[in-house]
Amino acid sequence: MKSKINLGENISNDYPLLKQVETGSDKLIVLFTKEEAGVVVFSERKIQPIGYTSSEWMEADFNNFTGTIELSNN
Repeated sequence: MKSKINLGENISNDYPLLKQVETGSDKLIVLFTKEEAGVVVFSERKIQPIGYTSSEWMEADFNNFTGTIELSNN
């Protein structure tokens, strides 16, 4: 699967909500469906690939994602 991001401006605080976190040289974007719970939609991490889900994300570590994400089968 291919995942592509485009930067833009769309800020909302209602779920579902896209949020991102950057650590070092990698980026992770999660589609939060409720507080602390969501699915990865963009990842540069091998241990948390696209589709990885968790109900225990540390949402306070994330910032709102203000762009768009394009998903495709390559």
